[in-house]
Amino acid sequence: MRHHGSARPLRFRFDEPKAIAAVHHFLTKTDAKKHNYFAVIKILYLCERESLSRYGTTICGDAFFSLPHGPILSNVMSLVRGGSRRDSTRWYDHFRTDGYDLELVAEAAEDVLCEAELEILDELWVENCGKPWHVLRDETHLLPEWEDPQGSNIPIPPEEILRVQGYSEEDIDRIASERFEQDRFSAILGGSVA
Repeated sequence: MRHHGSARPLRFRFDEPKAIAAVHHFLTKTDAKKHNYFAVIKILYLCERESLSRYGTTICGDAFFSLPHGPILSNVMSLVRGGSRRDSTRWYDHFRTDGYDLELVAEAAEDVLCEAELEILDELWVENCGKPWHVLRDETHLLPEWEDPQGSNIPIPPEEILRVQGYSEEDIDRIASERFEQDRFSAILGGSVA
């Protein structure tokens, strides 16, 4: 059940360079420099969720959705599945999808990721990289924010992820206000502030 108690919606901007860096970080840990793309998306979802819980912000700012195979990151899923190449100026320089594998084809800079983000990526990669994608699907179906979309998709508001992890409405409002101020400051400077 979704609640809508927050005064200001909590939204993030998709940061493609950080998404590229995170996926690059994962794939460089595999001998073959490739991994099942469903598993990569699930593990990255878990990382975004953990970052939101720990720090009130996400790593790559993607939109969360419930799909039949569990929660996903919308922009990353689109890129992995070969969404419009004009939507990305960088993704396809580094990765290609081969069947159900996501393969690293060129190195990418990871210096856009901070130590706290790398720590989350490493923790959840180690914990989950050996699991088949269908096990990750089943495990993410147990997350309280996931709803069965009945063959469609349902947005998962970041506020809902915080709620199911025990955050109060006051805490969520504070996080949303801080995020709003960061975005406003970023717009003034003409750049991005994480």
